[in-house]
Amino acid sequence: MRRPDLSYDFRFDTEVTSQNFLPTSQAPPQEVLVTAPNDVIVSHYENIDLYQRITDALQSAGENLDAITAEDLVEVDEFHIGGIQATNDLLDQLDIGPETRVLDIGSGLGGPARHISSRYGAKLTGIDLTPEFVETATRLT
Repeated sequence: MRRPDLSYDFRFDTEVTSQNFLPTSQAPPQEVLVTAPNDVIVSHYENIDLYQRITDALQSAGENLDAITAEDLVEVDEFHIGGIQATNDLLDQLDIGPETRVLDIGSGLGGPARHISSRYGAKLTGIDLTPEFVETATRLT
């Protein structure tokens, strides 16, 4: 299964410094902007080795890490009430297409952003307060 050409980037705030994280083998490099976060917020959401834990689970399930799709990540991507169905119910009410630019504030691991980009071809930017979520989202993309 060919991975779709996804167009989005993930950011952690929009000032101070810029870092490039290494992309997965088929994803274009993404620029991620980082500033000093509120330690209380970060410590609440931070999960040590989150990316590694997700990729280990995907490998255990027999997934090819070089060909991960948005659908492969549904179990970890939808951290909100209602999951993918709630996301689809909201999206069905919107006029989104390949020329649409979407800002996902509180993007977490990037699930809805990946889903919107995959489903509609829209261009996405995700912003989150947790650096590990931003790094994981970027690497999964």
